[in-house]
Amino acid sequence: MELKKYMQIGQTLMVLAVAMALTACGSNKTSSTDNSVIQNGIYDPNNLNLYQNTNDAGYLTDNFQYRNITITNGTAYKSFMQKALGVCDRSANTGGIYSCDSWLNSYFRLIVQATSSVSTQLRAIFMVYPQTNPYGWYGYQLPSWDQFFMGVMGFPVPTQIGAVRNPLALDMTVSLINQSQGFEARAYGAYDTLANKSLIQVQVMNGKVFDSTLPVVVSFEGQQFASGTLLRCTYPNCQ
Repeated sequence: MELKKYMQIGQTLMVLAVAMALTACGSNKTSSTDNSVIQNGIYDPNNLNLYQNTNDAGYLTDNFQYRNITITNGTAYKSFMQKALGVCDRSANTGGIYSCDSWLNSYFRLIVQATSSVSTQLRAIFMVYPQTNPYGWYGYQLPSWDQFFMGVMGFPVPTQIGAVRNPLALDMTVSLINQSQGFEARAYGAYDTLANKSLIQVQVMNGKVFDSTLPVVVSFEGQQFASGTLLRCTYPNCQ
């Protein structure tokens, strides 16, 4: 009887934890100013502090409007979203909108900017936002069993490790590759994210800045996760 009593108490506590963790929201929009998609995970191209000088070059690629880039490695892409952007898999157990699995078909956009005055540096801005049910979405984040029981006993449970950076803007170092036929831009993730020691690479095997199009490959921690074509923007800030 005592064992059954303790099991019932444990089940009650777990139900309460799940109830507190589950989140339900209203309709999901994909406009650039919508704040309902996910907390601190908004694609907002109007707040990026982009280069705007007339002698600078801007490029854009995405998989939803121009459809000129493809996600080629789902595992590496999920790792990039978790560590570099911080938009998913932020707890031991996640589901719905908080799981990186639900972001595999997410909208992905990359803006690349190069300034004519500094040939050894460019800026890359990465943005993602999820495709969700137009009538609403759900999500949950739960600690592991040991974290749960430690929390019940009053010990702090570490959650939400690393900052959310979506969009993620990085100033990257540029060097020539492929016998000077192309170039590579590389940088580590933002200092306050889980990717602060992880290498992010944007590679153009054949082409140079100010070309009208550039074939691009994007890699994270040595694993390619996207490839496509950068299109020259009408304006340096791609707006």
